[in-house]
Amino acid sequence: MQFKEIVNRIKSTFFITSQELYIISILLIGSLIGVLIQPINNNDDILIKKAFTIAEQNTEKSLESNSEKIQESNSSESNTLGSNTTESSSNINQTQQVKKLTVEDAYANESNKINLNTASKSELMRIPGVGEKTAEKIIEYRKSQKFSAPRDIMKIKGIGTKKYEKIKEIIIAK
Repeated sequence: MQFKEIVNRIKSTFFITSQELYIISILLIGSLIGVLIQPINNNDDILIKKAFTIAEQNTEKSLESNSEKIQESNSSESNTLGSNTTESSSNINQTQQVKKLTVEDAYANESNKINLNTASKSELMRIPGVGEKTAEKIIEYRKSQKFSAPRDIMKIKGIGTKKYEKIKEIIIAK
């Protein structure tokens, strides 16, 4: 069968014009191309996430080395300025250098999740939306009773449903 015969048979079977057949052909070809390209894009997304994870790890390493340099300079300043000035500047540096944990970090490695019952103040401050005061409230709460489930964090003043929904994948209560 020749191409013209196939086209005429399709037109007569479905009662469509040549222009309609042309448009349908373009739509089918476009759909087929989209189906074939989609798996390629999914692989790109995975590669992009891995690249961001590696970049974040490199950033953490550079922050750690910078904090060590700052601490070294603070200890040398303490000889000339006195211990009160050094303590306050090191507290400021520690507060500024807390890296917030992301859901991607938690999914990448289960051990990245923060245990509400054992985490230190600085670890608790890595939770998005949790600052120094809220971390202290969490520590005070767990002195009287343990967190039985991550949802219990909503008992802390300042953590409501919206904030819990953002952080529930990052925290655990063991």
